[in-house]
Amino acid sequence: MNQSIINYLGNKYNETKQHINQLDINKYDTIIEPFCGSFGFSRYVNKHYPNTERKYIFYDNSPELIDFLNHIKELVENDTINLFMEDYNNIIDDINGEYDFKYEGRRYLRKPLVKSYIDLIDCNKHLKYMLKLNILNGAFCQPSHKQRIDFDIYKQSTFINQSVNKLDLNVLNDKTLIYLDPPYIQTYCKTYDERDGNIYDSIYDIFNSKSDVFMVYVFHPLVDSFYKPFKKEEYEKIYQTIKKIVKHIIYSNFIFKSRSDTHLLHHH
Repeated sequence: MNQSIINYLGNKYNETKQHINQLDINKYDTIIEPFCGSFGFSRYVNKHYPNTERKYIFYDNSPELIDFLNHIKELVENDTINLFMEDYNNIIDDINGEYDFKYEGRRYLRKPLVKSYIDLIDCNKHLKYMLKLNILNGAFCQPSHKQRIDFDIYKQSTFINQSVNKLDLNVLNDKTLIYLDPPYIQTYCKTYDERDGNIYDSIYDIFNSKSDVFMVYVFHPLVDSFYKPFKKEEYEKIYQTIKKIVKHIIYSNFIFKSRSDTHLLHHH
C-alpha cells in the first residue's frame, strides 16, 4: 500500500481492490472525483493500472485542501517534494520525542498540547495545514512518518476548488469514469451544507450523464430509495475501530460483473 499524504477517515484505497475487477478500468482516459479528499480510488488505480496518458481531475469544496494539493503538485513538478517531506518528518520526530505514544490508550490527552505546538511552529502554511490535518483530524490522532507516498499521480492530476453542483456535464463522455465518494448523510461535514445547494440532486444528474459513474455509499434508507434506479449490489464492511458491521451499497449507471469473492470487507 502507498500512503496518502493526508489522513482522512475511511479507507477507499484498500476498498478499491474489492471493486476494481468490476470495472473495465483501462477503457477510461479520464477519471474524475468530485469529492476529492485523499482520492484513494484514483491512487489505487494509478498504482495498479498505470497509464501515463490518463488524466485525473479532482474537485473539492474546501479551498484549503485544493490549495495544499496544488502546492504539492508544484513541489513534485519542481522535484523539491523530498525537502518538504523531510521537514514534515522532522517535525513529527520533535512531537513524538523519544516516546512512541502510538500504543498509549490515553494518547488523545496530548491533542490540545500538540495543537498549541503546531500553532507555534515557524513553517509555511502548507506544512502547517498538513500537520494539523494528519494529527488533529486524522483517524487516530497519531503522528507518524510519511515514507511510502507515490507522487507520480500528481503529474497527471488537476485539482479544482469547486462544488459538485457546478460540474459541467456537457463535457463528459464515455471515456470518462466518475467516482463518487460524497459525505455520508449520517455524519456532519463542515465542507458541505444546505448553503451549497442539494448535492444529492447534482449526483443524480451525474448518474444521468454520458460518463460511467460509480458510487459506494453506506446504507441509508432515504439515500437508497432516491438512487434506487442505479442500485447494483450491497455488501457488508467490518469497521474494526468501532467493532461494527456496516452495510454498503454500490450504485452505478452501467452494467458490471458481480463480485465473485466475499461480501464481507474488513476496514481498520
